[in-house]
Amino acid sequence: MELPITVDVEMSLFATVTITEEICMGIKDQYPETWARVVGDPEEIAKLILYASVGRYCQGNNDYDDVWDGVGDMAGLIKNMDLE
Repeated sequence: MELPITVDVEMSLFATVTITEEICMGIKDQYPETWARVVGDPEEIAKLILYASVGRYCQGNNDYDDVWDGVGDMAGLIKNMDLE
């Protein structure tokens, strides 16, 4: 195999998410339009919570340490990441 190569990868994410009143009220206060869309839909609320936790790594945001300890610098190696 000749390196470097670029490969498209598709993955799914599963998580068990606990929805609390505090989080719901925070969404309602900070994002009223979003809250109006998801109120009464626990799965959509859980998706918001999960995305708030991992979404900063997606969609080209690079506000995190992009070094895999003991392996190497990964800056610029991951692009077009999307969490749905």
